[in-house]
Amino acid sequence: MGLLEMFAAQIRSDATFRDRCRTCHDRAYGFARLNLMERDGVLQGRYSGRAVGPFLAGGHARLTPEEPPR
Repeated sequence: MGLLEMFAAQIRSDATFRDRCRTCHDRAYGFARLNLMERDGVLQGRYSGRAVGPFLAGGHARLTPEEPPR
């Protein structure tokens, strides 16, 4: 999932980022600008190079398997 897809998913979501992520990561656009990048259509951590999707699905912030795609 690229950056544009991520932002579109946030708009369509049930506020998962606001409810589950914002406490630690502040506003989504600021977090994305500073910490994420898109490489070959894959959203990755800017410094780790780790793909975000599998990282979130692996239990980050105790997300359920259904929550990361939202």
